[in-house]
Amino acid sequence: MSNIIRGKDEIAKVENLLNELIHDYDMFFRGYEKVEPTIKRDKVKRELSKVQAIRINNAIVKQKVANITHRFATFQRKWKQIWLQIENGKYKIDKYKMNRNRKKAGKDIENKKEQPMAEKSSNLGNKEKEYSKLLNKYEITQQLLGVNKKLNKEVLMRKLEQQEKMLKKKYKVKGIEFKVVVKNGKATIKPIPIK
Repeated sequence: MSNIIRGKDEIAKVENLLNELIHDYDMFFRGYEKVEPTIKRDKVKRELSKVQAIRINNAIVKQKVANITHRFATFQRKWKQIWLQIENGKYKIDKYKMNRNRKKAGKDIENKKEQPMAEKSSNLGNKEKEYSKLLNKYEITQQLLGVNKKLNKEVLMRKLEQQEKMLKKKYKVKGIEFKVVVKNGKATIKPIPIK
């Protein structure tokens, strides 16, 4: 049956790629990813043009192709608008971060005398901040995928810490970097050994 309906599998593949691309751009503009996902964007363009070149004999699949093409074009316009806002200094998230940093800077000046005590716990705090940032990213990714499940961050932090120790011993590496990955429509935390 799938052989008769041309383009069905190809459009499903493009739809998955587009969903991943939208997620990656959202993470990029929120500041969780440092590099714009241009390679994935170009791949979606190529795959979409391949699907458009197929002579599709099913009205439903034709409509799906048109919908995904329109959706991709809409998101491209949105991303261009966000870039313009960033260039003009009017992007909401950047403005929020700037105001937050200004408030923090004001508090830091007041609390300068208490700094030496805070330095002792900075090594532990850095790891906790790293895990907290990762879990926030994981939670946002799940929300984007439609999973509204509350996370017990303390338990997950302990599990990540244990997993990191175990993997360091197993692979005999300096450290383990954790990354949030979307695979088959599900968010997972992937450990990456650092040599």
